[in-house]
Amino acid sequence: MPITAGKWLLFVGDSITATGANEGGFAWFDGPGGLLDQLEGIWGAPPTAAKTTGTVAAGTIAPIVTGEVGIVTATVPGYKTVAVSSLGQSGANSTALATLVGTAIQLVPTYTVPIVILEGGINDAAEIQGGSRTIAQYIAGKDSQYAQILARWPTAMIIDLSCLCKGEEWAAGPVWNNTVFPFDTQIEDVDDETQIKVAATAGAVYVNNRDALLVWEAVNNPGMASEGFAVIIDGTAVHPTFAGMILMGQTFITDVGVTP
Repeated sequence: MPITAGKWLLFVGDSITATGANEGGFAWFDGPGGLLDQLEGIWGAPPTAAKTTGTVAAGTIAPIVTGEVGIVTATVPGYKTVAVSSLGQSGANSTALATLVGTAIQLVPTYTVPIVILEGGINDAAEIQGGSRTIAQYIAGKDSQYAQILARWPTAMIIDLSCLCKGEEWAAGPVWNNTVFPFDTQIEDVDDETQIKVAATAGAVYVNNRDALLVWEAVNNPGMASEGFAVIIDGTAVHPTFAGMILMGQTFITDVGVTP
């Protein structure tokens, strides 16, 4: 079901969702030309100062896992309301995000049925590749996220994003071919499990950022570089540039659907 204006959008995720981690210090959805700007293009411009950004000091919302919690909230009657709680911690895996979900849902009134947008998985893939985590732990964390959301709002719409990337290297096909950041197999495993969870959950939608990015890379990254095109050069190869944010917004709107 396409999303419409006037809904709460609750964003939960790792450092890609955290304000400040990506190019220009924006969250993935709030960069220039990104998802929120694209939604405004469809729904019309909101009133002045419809979006506000702030940071909640450590301990203000507790107990949570270690890390900064960034909040973006706005209330626009008849238009849309946006709330985000994101863990400003690069190692936030699915278990950590499940803990964060428990905190984030307190930001939205019980009587308001939101659209919950989950971003994560890349840290799980990295930990699985390194041997400190298993795919079973990822599944358990994802199950906990969904269970908490649906216990609070049984009719909430969950939108779950695939991993974007860890490295932008590709080969003819195009296919992923990351050698500097060799996590492709683990990312595929994590994304497969996310798709299974989405398919088993009524009304949930999967946003396939990774496949969309691969097509984009073949056009925009002809030299097959590992960073610097859709993700910033920071040694992690996961945090979006403005171009990456725009692509994520476009993929979201294509896969989810948005009604004017």
